[in-house]
Amino acid sequence: MGMENGNLNGITLAEFARKSGGNYDTLYRKVRRKFPSEAWSAISTLSAEHIRELSAGRKKKASAELSGKTERLKSDKSENQNTLTHQPPEQAAEVAPPARQKTAVPKKESNREWVLVCLLIAPTAASVENMYNVTRSLSESAHTAVFLTVVLSVSALGFVWAGIRSKWVVALALLLITFECFCNLARIYGGLMGIGTTGNPTRFMGLVTDIFGSGTHQTAIVLGGITALFLAAVQYAAIISINKTKSI
Repeated sequence: MGMENGNLNGITLAEFARKSGGNYDTLYRKVRRKFPSEAWSAISTLSAEHIRELSAGRKKKASAELSGKTERLKSDKSENQNTLTHQPPEQAAEVAPPARQKTAVPKKESNREWVLVCLLIAPTAASVENMYNVTRSLSESAHTAVFLTVVLSVSALGFVWAGIRSKWVVALALLLITFECFCNLARIYGGLMGIGTTGNPTRFMGLVTDIFGSGTHQTAIVLGGITALFLAAVQYAAIISINKTKSI
């Protein structure tokens, strides 16, 4: 009721209805039913017993309403749980996230990677041999030539294979590739000009100079440069393609 019964002693029926928030007609009928031997009107004074009887009825009604709401909430919660528990398999399959399955690498993709590896190995082997001969001439030591060849030939390939995009690393890789191309050019030029063997240009050199009407020196440089570029292009195209295959 929001107030003690003792504070309401001596209050009229109309005032009790207004302060308690009840309907006057309802309280009038109720008090006549509870106390039929007494005469009742809006100005009738309520005793402590009258107030206790009227308040008890209102408390029971409020308790019943609260209990009903609680039962409805429990019922709704139970129905929701049963709905989730007894969900049809089709709906459960839709709600549940699909399991992540490991897909096997197709045989075609595997063969493609092996082809790319072979395309990488062949020009790399030729470049390593040419670089070793150049570094051997520079250092005049077989051990030093081996170490230099490994560092200079593997570094650029490693940077590109790892996919490093730093501008300093890219600049260094370009310098290493340029040096590799120079080593290939030098070795091919020496072979075409017969350096270290006969000392005379090869028959192939003579044939090319006759076809294009060019000088021996310039023709050997052009042929060596083209071959060196082809070797480098095949190497790094194979590496880039292998990286793309791995990322798929």
